[in-house]
Amino acid sequence: MRILASADWHLRSKHSAFPLGEDGASDLLRAQKEAIEQFVGLYRSGDYDLTVIAGDLTEYSVLDVATLNALAYFMRLLSEEDHGPVLILEGNHCIERKDNLYTVMGAFGLVVADHVKVSIHQELVEYEDFCVWCVPY
Repeated sequence: MRILASADWHLRSKHSAFPLGEDGASDLLRAQKEAIEQFVGLYRSGDYDLTVIAGDLTEYSVLDVATLNALAYFMRLLSEEDHGPVLILEGNHCIERKDNLYTVMGAFGLVVADHVKVSIHQELVEYEDFCVWCVPY
């Protein structure tokens, strides 16, 4: 079984060591977007049975516009092409309330494709040949 895994991205635009640009994004967030593109490149070029992002996509539960745009960009990249199942676990930094990530995605019209699953509570996610027990946070 081949698994592409990552965790703890902590996307954020505000950090004392990185001044904000005119677009509201810092060099930190721009570097994080480049890392996202590299990760999605691996997802698209590999033959993985499962891709997992295990929590803390964002540093804060309330997102500024630049960070929200980066998260939306990532979700669009993953949803554009189906290269196998993607499982995203919500982390303790991402939440303010239990359904925050779904709320954010819904509020901005982000459509997650059938091959992308966001888990926000303990659950068994069943795939054709295997199962994953999700324990977010």
